Amino acid sequence: MTDAESNGSLLKDNEDSPNPAVAAGVVLEPDYAVPASSEDADRIGPDSYRKHKRLALAGALLTVVCSGAAFGLFGSTESDFFAYTDTEQLINLVGMGLFSLFIFFWCYCDALERQYPLSKTMKICLVAILAIAFPVYAFRSRGLAGFKTLGWAILFLLLSCVAVGTGAWISYGIKHVLKIGS
Repeated sequence: MTDAESNGSLLKDNEDSPNPAVAAGVVLEPDYAVPASSEDADRIGPDSYRKHKRLALAGALLTVVCSGAAFGLFGSTESDFFAYTDTEQLINLVGMGLFSLFIFFWCYCDALERQYPLSKTMKICLVAILAIAFPVYAFRSRGLAGFKTLGWAILFLLLSCVAVGTGAWISYGIKHVLKIGS
């Protein structure tokens, strides 16, 4: 045995070691725990990030549908399109805030999947000024493939507009049929 092997180094071949990683000569960090099963090892993988990204998009769509439904139920029926009441402004603020948080969560999971570090400034901008920060994130994390991501984002935004309109239309129809409010 050499000096490195006799001083307790993890690099030595220890055939009778209970840990197969040590027996194979793999250097482990002191606080690293080998997963007990293959299910634990696969918990954080690319498929997991994709699943969370899909959930974030579904949450964003659900938010805009509920926002549209609330707008249809509690909104005014005035003919002046730009006359927002306090209730309508609150619905818009809460809806857009939740939508922005879901898109931030999508970007966060995407950054973890791509191993792209998000700065604190980018995180704040993704929530506060989403319309500017998302294209910046798309191009910085993907390069020219950001055009493809931006195209998908525009399609998702159009789908969100249809979803908010559908939610408002259905709830306004229910309100009109049941004669709730005036």
